[in-house]
Amino acid sequence: MLLFIKDKLLGLGLTAAIGAPILCAVNWLIKWGGANFHLWLWGFTVLMTFGMIVIYPNLIAPLFNKFQVLRDRELRNKINALAEQLKFPLCEVYEMDGSKRSSHSNAYFYGFWRWKRIVIFDTLLHLPHDQILAVLGVLGSTLWMKYYGD
Repeated sequence: MLLFIKDKLLGLGLTAAIGAPILCAVNWLIKWGGANFHLWLWGFTVLMTFGMIVIYPNLIAPLFNKFQVLRDRELRNKINALAEQLKFPLCEVYEMDGSKRSSHSNAYFYGFWRWKRIVIFDTLLHLPHDQILAVLGVLGSTLWMKYYGD
């Protein structure tokens, strides 16, 4: 219960700290932009989206979860080999303490261009390596979508 309250208060604080300046900027752009304010808002939205893609995993997510480089060296080598085989530009593999909040198992990747990172929930690490690699098979579908579309 204490973790839930801490997360809610931290989320509320972040919403105020990030949301208030964004709201002020939007208000200013509407006044300043005149008849073409929608174009300025579109540009601002694009910049904010890319900014948050960079800021969230590096500054905000670590406030809620602990991230560390994957300790299982053998698994990390297998993941790197899979990424090379798929020509997936993997930069680093992290494990996250997802068990602190849930028994849910998951993995995801984030990043731009050559700086993609994989995050594996610690709840997934009890599985055999080949099953973890199957979960990471999403890399293959990402590669497929990149070259072949639908």
